Amino acid sequence: LEDVGNRLLEMGPEAVLIKGGHLEGDLAVDSLFTAEGVLEVASPRLDRRVHGAGCTFSAFIATGLGIGMGLREAVKEAKRRIYDSVAMSVPVGKGLLAIDPMATLHKEAMRAGVIEEVRKAVAVIEERLPPELVPEVGMNLAFALPYPQGYGEICGVEGRLVRVGDKVRRVGEVRFGGSRHMARVVMAASFVDPEVRCAMNIRFTEAVVDRLRATGAMVGTFDRGEEPAMVSSMEWGTAEAIRGCGHVPDVIYDRGGAGKEAMVRVLGRDPDDVLRKVSALMR
Repeated sequence: LEDVGNRLLEMGPEAVLIKGGHLEGDLAVDSLFTAEGVLEVASPRLDRRVHGAGCTFSAFIATGLGIGMGLREAVKEAKRRIYDSVAMSVPVGKGLLAIDPMATLHKEAMRAGVIEEVRKAVAVIEERLPPELVPEVGMNLAFALPYPQGYGEICGVEGRLVRVGDKVRRVGEVRFGGSRHMARVVMAASFVDPEVRCAMNIRFTEAVVDRLRATGAMVGTFDRGEEPAMVSSMEWGTAEAIRGCGHVPDVIYDRGGAGKEAMVRVLGRDPDDVLRKVSALMR
């Protein structure tokens, strides 16, 4: 592919962009060839057949250039937007899905509502969650925009929630980018099931898992002792539990490991769904 890009560049254009949407692999990698070298922009591959991606991608790039972006910046921004557009594509008949060029704007419009939902859920947690369920590392509740592309699209509590005497209190503000620990869980789960956009963590005990299981919750687990080197524990562990269940479960737990606290994570569509699943543990 690199040879093809460079040979095309030698024919005279200032830049060549080769899309990777139709290539094989878990990532869709687009390659931009210029005199500065090769820029690769990647996104997770989405399992769907759509119409309109190529022309919309080029329109995003042209718009970026028109408003003064550099070429590389314009391609990166176009890649972010085309991923949203394909992910949130809509059926218009019995054939290909039609992409939504306005998808990124639709997501941005959801931000205020997502923050408010997390704030309300945190207030319930502070009022009703027994403090002994707060892990030593603290707890968080993360809620993502649809098809999150990074921490900046996942809302959580900055500094987490902690135990203060016989109460649970948040340390910082509710904001996008406020959680990384639980954000990784949400990203791994939502990639498999886009409907699952929220997760919170609580202290692990056998009794907690048993009570959640007794409510009818589907429970998955993973063994930290099997964790490969140089991977994100939360993303790997979540994916491992999902593979074991065959789908995204309601609850994922592990029994910890060297320097790692045992933990329970409760997953759901939104904060209300997660709180409903942990209601058996509430005061």
